[in-house]
Amino acid sequence: MFVAAVLDLAPELEAPMLAMLHRLKLSDDVKIDVKTHHDSIMVGKKFKVDESCSIHHHTGYRDIQNHIANAEIPEDARALSHRILELLAEAEAAVHGTDLDNVVLHEVGSVDSLVDIVCSAYLIDSLGDVTWSCDPLPSGGGFVSTRHGDLPLPVPAVAQLLTGCPLFDDGRKGERVTPTGGAILRAINPEFNGHRATMILSGTGIGFGSALFEGISNVVRLLSYTAVQSESRDERISMLEFEVDDQTPEDLAIGLDRIRACEGVLDVLQIPAFGKKGRMTSHVQVLGKTGHIEKIALCCLAETATLGVRYQVVDRKVIARHAHNHQQDDGQVPTKIARRPDGSETAKVEAEYLSEVGNYRERKTVRQKIEIEAENRQNESD
Repeated sequence: MFVAAVLDLAPELEAPMLAMLHRLKLSDDVKIDVKTHHDSIMVGKKFKVDESCSIHHHTGYRDIQNHIANAEIPEDARALSHRILELLAEAEAAVHGTDLDNVVLHEVGSVDSLVDIVCSAYLIDSLGDVTWSCDPLPSGGGFVSTRHGDLPLPVPAVAQLLTGCPLFDDGRKGERVTPTGGAILRAINPEFNGHRATMILSGTGIGFGSALFEGISNVVRLLSYTAVQSESRDERISMLEFEVDDQTPEDLAIGLDRIRACEGVLDVLQIPAFGKKGRMTSHVQVLGKTGHIEKIALCCLAETATLGVRYQVVDRKVIARHAHNHQQDDGQVPTKIARRPDGSETAKVEAEYLSEVGNYRERKTVRQKIEIEAENRQNESD
């Protein structure tokens, strides 16, 4: 479905992809079909691999990796194919309690899945320097028959692959994310609930699957956007808040430092406030990445005396900035350069550098001198 959606979005990639497949050294009776499909609701592409010959459907992970390694395909596509297959095998190994050398891929060990993986990797590589984002995924439900017997959906390997990804239940039973699809998703590492910047929609791709679901088309839909040129961008972040009135300032400082070091945390702010019964309290605000809310909240509960953490997802507008080493006669000075909405650039000397400079007056003089020099150089170079 992913391959079909990309080919619907970028049909010019179909011919080179099929030419690449000829170099994959598949059996002559494996047929590849790319066609326009209409399900009476939507129209798009369908990608089908006909392996009607008696293909062995349980293949060792290392055997498939060797097949890809020996195929005449572009190096970057080969590396990404290896990565997708490795993610799939790691999930299977975790589920079955074994190591990679002993992983045998059953349903996903077929030629169909091999072609899906290599074609997906080739198309991802062909799309060039792009970023990926994804909405929450449908979890599906019920059971599916496999060589291991009936398994609950999502199957254990998919649940392993999608750990950390947001899922939702739309009430429809069936397999909504396959193991191969989950591995492809992990490989492109999309941002979930990401930024909501203003963008221009430049294309749409619809890829059909073979399963049928009541009341909904079984498709993967790709939307391609071109960023609007701007000195600022919108992004979505998490904001967690809580109060503490029964923890010593010394211990709270240690806890907040550990929260700052927690994965996904962007900033921590402590504000004095008055709580119940006129008690002096500390209001703590933590900004973080949306995909790490659970981990950050648990860290706050573990490192402070608070009994609860409030959280929400908010939008913010930020301007472009980057680290820069400003060259001085006596060495380099680490600075941060920010591009303002009018196109000008401002500089800020990193505090760690200033901590080694004399008293307040000297720090102020050095900071102003370096920042003015850095800004002039940056704006002149533009």
